[in-house]
Amino acid sequence: MRLLIHEFMTAGGAPDGGLSPKLVHEGRRMVDALLDDVLRLRGLQVIVARHSSVPAFRAGVDDFVVDEHDGPMAAFAAALPGVDAVWPIAPETDGWLGRFVSHARVARRRVIAAGDDAIRITSSKHETTRRLQAAGVPVVPVWTTAQVPADRDATAWWVVKPDDGAGADRTFRLRPAEAIARARSVGEHAVLGPWLDGEALSVSVLGEGDDTQLLSVNRQRIEICPQGGVVLKGVETAIAVSARSHAAFAALVADVAHAIPGLVGYFGIDLIASSDGRLHVVEINPRLTLAYEGLSRAIGRNVAEAVLAACGLDTVR
Repeated sequence: MRLLIHEFMTAGGAPDGGLSPKLVHEGRRMVDALLDDVLRLRGLQVIVARHSSVPAFRAGVDDFVVDEHDGPMAAFAAALPGVDAVWPIAPETDGWLGRFVSHARVARRRVIAAGDDAIRITSSKHETTRRLQAAGVPVVPVWTTAQVPADRDATAWWVVKPDDGAGADRTFRLRPAEAIARARSVGEHAVLGPWLDGEALSVSVLGEGDDTQLLSVNRQRIEICPQGGVVLKGVETAIAVSARSHAAFAALVADVAHAIPGLVGYFGIDLIASSDGRLHVVEINPRLTLAYEGLSRAIGRNVAEAVLAACGLDTVR
């Protein structure tokens, strides 16, 4: 079985050719963590797509070198012939994750990814909020500029971010007037919402059809810059939680999966635990996240093996 690992930034990044050193570094960390797991499995020949300017990953994998002039989709399409399955790691921004997954399925490759509808829904923070609210799942709401509440508190903190952003990309904590002005300057793809104080957390989840397994609870280190920019400084994977808290996280995960069917394989949910202990969903990432780094070691389980199995690929240690 020939498995292609294709991570967006290390395989060429944005269409303008710009390779952000920070995002390339984060992408490489995710690929390295994934390689730690898949290289322990027999029956797999692993190929990793990488941009010509990115150093080779490690021994034991085959490189598919992306020419510096290839655009992201052309590079992805060129890597598919000769492989049986592909594990795409890409942001939801500009629909890249959905595009890669759809293209691979049309090419009749086995794809290690969530379902098309689940990716489409979770690629929009506004649509994610709508789905979760309709299902009664506690979620931090977001609005378009046309939906901003008229009775807003001018002294409150709001958040403004792209509707299809990944991580803390172009995310700001601002007063309402500033947030509205920034959202309008960004255009139709910006959303706003209340800034909820509390502990920034995430969960790593294994989706298996109608079932979900809570793999870990993770702590996010968030920093607010002087001009209001929100920066994700790091993730502490698999923090200790009480049995009662674990049950609450697991119940929320099950409710999210019920509200948005098709979240298969690995996915992450960003959360805020408010001061009263309640959990509120911020967004859903239908793909590998930075919390994957160190996850298998922390929980004593080869997570990649479980994800491959959930997506219909049985492997042998």
